[in-house]
Amino acid sequence: ANLVWAFAKAGVPAEALFGAVAREATGGATLAGEKRSSRLPRFTTQELASTAFAFARAEVRDTRLSNAIASESLRRIRTFNEQELANTAWAFAVTGVARLDLFEAVASALMQK
Repeated sequence: ANLVWAFAKAGVPAEALFGAVAREATGGATLAGEKRSSRLPRFTTQELASTAFAFARAEVRDTRLSNAIASESLRRIRTFNEQELANTAWAFAVTGVARLDLFEAVASALMQK
């Protein structure tokens, strides 16, 4: 999360890096054909929000990663702090990945804070 955030903040184009991070985070097949599981369940809520934010800021749209982040975020939405909720909502608004369920959960979580 910190690496892609740094590249996004600096405005350094690094599509290959962002692609590699997305593949690593979401799992899938390795070069040897082995199946890997998603690493997102091990991300902190800050890492989930920061990763989504960095991809949005860098204008890199990866629908598979976005949907995986949304699903993992929904499982833990009540543990996000206000800044993480705001950053996640902003990221999904910017990338245009339509996840109404996530926006509804963010709004609900914010109203309970």
